[in-house]
Amino acid sequence: TLGTSVSPAIGGGFTADVVVLQNSSSFINGFDLKLNWNPTILQAVEFDQSGLVWKSAILLTAAQTIDNRNGVAELAQVIQGVFSGNFTIFRMRFDVVGVGTT
Repeated sequence: TLGTSVSPAIGGGFTADVVVLQNSSSFINGFDLKLNWNPTILQAVEFDQSGLVWKSAILLTAAQTIDNRNGVAELAQVIQGVFSGNFTIFRMRFDVVGVGTT
């Protein structure tokens, strides 16, 4: 989902929420996710987990990389305990640097 500060103009930016959607019998205690985008259109700025419940339980961050040359970001984390239900695990901040689709 997109955050509230969305600007379609070059030079603007937006924040994308990465949300876990689970059924009532599922739970999560870690993840390893890669995001891909067109680097001629977007440049990733940062992973943001400020204020998220998930952040308070992190035991290990195994990977946290942003590669704007190839348009790939990876975040891998393990938590203490488990989480159920739907929740945001991180937000990704992007700057718009070009025009097109990605």
